[in-house]
Formats: sequence, C-alpha cells, structure tokens
Amino acid sequence: MGREALGCGAAKFFGACRFSLWLGIRGGSGEWNCRDCGGETRRERNCGNLKGLRYPTLYGSDEWNQWVPASYHDLEVLKVDDLKFFVCPLSFITSRSWELLELVNETTRGENGEIIHMPLPGSYLEQPGWYREAVRIKRGERLSEWFAELHQKRMKEQANGK
Repeated sequence: MGREALGCGAAKFFGACRFSLWLGIRGGSGEWNCRDCGGETRRERNCGNLKGLRYPTLYGSDEWNQWVPASYHDLEVLKVDDLKFFVCPLSFITSRSWELLELVNETTRGENGEIIHMPLPGSYLEQPGWYREAVRIKRGERLSEWFAELHQKRMKEQANGK
C-alpha cells in the first residue's frame, strides 16, 4: 500500500508526527505558537511558504539530489533529525494531518504504539488503509533512533535541572 492512502499527504503527516514528537520532548510549543509570532518571525520562518519554495521539506538524502538548489541550505527553518523544514511546520502541516495524528494518539499508547481500540468497528485488518499506514508511520517515529537519542538527551537535561 502506498502512502497516498493517508489522504492528507504522507509528507505532511510524517512532518506532523516528527514535529509533534520533537515538541513533546522539548516540553511544549514554546516559540512555536502562531498567536505569538510577529511579522518578522513569520518572514524568517517562511510562514505559509511566502517565498514560494518548490520544496517545503526535504527528507533524508533528498537534500543532496541535483534537483535541489544549493541555496536551500540557507533557508532552513527547522531540522528534526533528517527532516528539514523550509517553511514553518505549523503552516505546512494540514489540519487533516493533525486530526489523523490525534486519532492515532487516541487509539494507541505506549512506546511501540500498541493499539488499545479500533477507530471503526472490526479488526485491525478491517480498518481503512489510511489509518493502518498512519499507525505504522507514528510507530516508526516513536521507535526511531533519533527519537530515542532526543528523549535520552532531554532526560539528562531534566536531571541536571535545565
């Protein structure tokens, strides 16, 4: 099954998962709050893709492909492991992605994303493909090396009173 089954775009859902986990480890939204974001910050973060970039995010080795202009490296807004945002993540991630992430969070728990109840009647295999794919993506992010390292770093900071 392809990631197109998500309906909200796999890149946007993947971005929502990674950004939300990153925010959660950091202890909340802090400086990533649209209500507190002024005009200059919005320009710097390329909110709503004001710069009209063709690639709002790059994942993994994509940034080294020949079709990505070298000037993109200067436009990075946020990097979470190997996912680079060139626009404000909050303006890139759709409400559909946030809703789907909320559904996955409400129906799963724990580090490995154990399903505690199905969103619709039936077994796991009877659930829509977009739900099963979203659970796989979220589970993969929670079990990823980048997340474990970030979590461990945060625990050390908290132990040291930071």
